[in-house]
Amino acid sequence: MNVFQARLVHVLVSVFGPVGVSVRVFVRDMVMLMGRMRMGVRHVAVLVVVLMWRVVGVLAHWFSP
Repeated sequence: MNVFQARLVHVLVSVFGPVGVSVRVFVRDMVMLMGRMRMGVRHVAVLVVVLMWRVVGVLAHWFSP
């Protein structure tokens, strides 16, 4: 692994660590909110996955050599 790859891994870990925590907190809050409103949680989970997939795709494209 060269220096660029090591730096890229460091940047990705530093970016996706907080993003993962934020997504877990957001999903937990949405599950609690939707549980109170007696609506389907499945739609919120799918929305979060789709939005995060777009973010990951953009970041992967941005950091690709």
